Amino acid sequence: MRVSDTFLESVRGITANKARSSLTMLGIIIGIASVISLLAVGQGSTNSITSRIESAGANLITVSPGFSRSAGPVMAQRGSATTLTMEDYQAIAQLDNIEAIAPQLTGRYQAVADSGNTNTQVVSTTASYETVHNVTMSEGVFFTDEQDTAADRVAVLGSQVASDVFGSVSSGGTDPVGQTIRIKSTSSPSSAWRPARAGPGSKTWTT
Repeated sequence: MRVSDTFLESVRGITANKARSSLTMLGIIIGIASVISLLAVGQGSTNSITSRIESAGANLITVSPGFSRSAGPVMAQRGSATTLTMEDYQAIAQLDNIEAIAPQLTGRYQAVADSGNTNTQVVSTTASYETVHNVTMSEGVFFTDEQDTAADRVAVLGSQVASDVFGSVSSGGTDPVGQTIRIKSTSSPSSAWRPARAGPGSKTWTT
């Protein structure tokens, strides 16, 4: 049988049963579209997870204290103990293959400026935090080792905190860089702001 005869026979079969042929075609189209959609969703999830791991650092190790125990059998949340000291931090920094280490002490405080205020997590750390956490600055610069050594009162704001306290710059708010904010009872100039990132709890050392 010639190819042309086979083609004509196929066309006659399709046109003779239009409803069945249409449903068959619809099923094939839906099946292919579903497979493509699932592959796209899977690839998107993979890219998102990979991006988060890369932003945090694939070689990131966090050292946290254990539980603190009150009177009786009740234990507080993990990381609530205060057993880590600066001597521990200095000892870890001397270990082989440690590229950078950033001690952190976190807590929730009120950040206040003339234009607004918000309750947020505050991270007290060193200049090496920028390297350890691959921080990307949107405006301004991260504080330096010199500022850290001199105990300068400077702050780096997350984008959400900057928006809550100073308003959105695109909507007429104040540019947060160089503005003064008060955290608890300490006033500090805002040296920069960056995209908001999740921070670890209590006292930790990240290397």
